[in-house]
Amino acid sequence: MGKKSKSLQSMSGFGRADFSCASMSGYVEIKSVNHRYLKFSIKIPESLNSYYFSIEERIRERLTRGSVFVAVHIKRAPGELGNLVNLDAIKEYQRVFKELGLDETTLPQMPGIVEMDTPKVVSAQEWKLIQKALIEALDENIGMRVNEGTALNKDVGTILTLMSAHAVKIMETLPEIKENYRESLKERLGQYRDVIDIPEDVIAREVLLLVERSDISEELARLDSHTGQAKEYLRKGEPCGRSLEFLGQELLREVNTIGSKSHDSKIAQHVIELKVEIEKFREQVANLE
Repeated sequence: MGKKSKSLQSMSGFGRADFSCASMSGYVEIKSVNHRYLKFSIKIPESLNSYYFSIEERIRERLTRGSVFVAVHIKRAPGELGNLVNLDAIKEYQRVFKELGLDETTLPQMPGIVEMDTPKVVSAQEWKLIQKALIEALDENIGMRVNEGTALNKDVGTILTLMSAHAVKIMETLPEIKENYRESLKERLGQYRDVIDIPEDVIAREVLLLVERSDISEELARLDSHTGQAKEYLRKGEPCGRSLEFLGQELLREVNTIGSKSHDSKIAQHVIELKVEIEKFREQVANLE
């Protein structure tokens, strides 16, 4: 039985596998798309109803997230259909038609004449064959998910690198910006010294408070921590879509705080670029398992 893949996967995939034996033939199709959790839609013939939860279990063993659509189609061999005509129904229809003087050529079209074209239960041997096709279709589906997951891994990694680059540039400008804050406040307070006697220690305290209120070092440190954590999730190659979605929210929170605390035009431009990259990040990780 297959195991969960250690490769990063998207949630979009498709797989199909055929099966055939003396008594029947058919195919299994498995399609998956994005979903917050693992959700199933399984369409099977009545003869497979007793295996419904076995089909679901096989999929749960391999997938952890996505909306999964499973369809099993069975066609019975001609020899298996010999007893499908309901003779009792034909006799009753013939009696009624004769009494009413109706044309019996329409008999085959009447309800109940031809019964369901599959046995009520699939045999154990037939189920083994169908289950093998189910696993093959699932393998193909997962192969597609892994291929797309590899591409997403690369794209998300590039986005995280760009985020880190913007954060580094903001960090590099902090000493200059802090000094500009000090000089700007000293200049503004100095304009009132001719009118109001402002002690030097008061000016120094106000400058310190302004610099502290505008300090974004902690936000930048958390931004760096979140991007590093996201890169680690990608490196492990395990299902991490929901964790990355949460990190996307935290990244945006830190960047919004940086934007609100800083009034420097250079930082404002980096904040805009960071928000663009975070939006790309959230769009891409929404596709990951």
